[in-house]
Amino acid sequence: MLELRLQDQHLFMKIFEDAPIGICLVSPEGKLLRVNQSICSIFGYEKEELTGSTLQALSYPDDLEKNIELRRKAMAGEIDNYRMEKRYIHKTGKVIWGLLSVTVERDDQGKIGFFISQLIDITAQKTKEEELKQTQELHQLISEHSLDIIFRMTSSGIVTYVSPVVNQQLGYTPEEIIGENGYNYWHPTDYQKWPNHNFHKVRTITHRLRHKNGEYIWFETSSKKIYNDAGKIQHIVGITRNITE
Repeated sequence: MLELRLQDQHLFMKIFEDAPIGICLVSPEGKLLRVNQSICSIFGYEKEELTGSTLQALSYPDDLEKNIELRRKAMAGEIDNYRMEKRYIHKTGKVIWGLLSVTVERDDQGKIGFFISQLIDITAQKTKEEELKQTQELHQLISEHSLDIIFRMTSSGIVTYVSPVVNQQLGYTPEEIIGENGYNYWHPTDYQKWPNHNFHKVRTITHRLRHKNGEYIWFETSSKKIYNDAGKIQHIVGITRNITE
């Protein structure tokens, strides 16, 4: 039995040390009892520098409150594990994002022996998410305030997005057009001249669109086909400008 326990401990420590994610054993008081090399790499410290310190000391101040509340629940026996995204301070002073998973280890009497904290560096992922968010906000800002109609549709012409200015230009609300075939609003003669399949990637054309009052208005449209990795058309995006004058 003793030999099996020693083997289990040896296996655990091997997994602990060689794990590609950051792992540390934390005392009930919050002190780092043992850390692996991966967590040292995440924070930029040596093992000797981290051992005896706390994850709270490395935490970004604004993210501490939620962490402390979850730890309180674990100490009170309300939960046995928790998971959260939070920010930390690297040794260089830069802010990094981590996905923290914490499991409570208790003895036979239910007393907490230590916490096993696992940390994955998700800084690159969060940076991409923030960049995407900023790009989407910029696109929304441009779309909502541009005097030109910005649209997106399927390869068959079904409109999946149209900017709010369409109401000002053509009298329809976006909700009236989304889900409809955009080519149904073209003047029949112009559609015969410029069929939707008759271009490869980019085209700029002049054509007429039907206003809600029945009148046809001249526009210039620049559109582009967007392809997916399989080489199929994912959607068509474009800008339509009123050139009546």
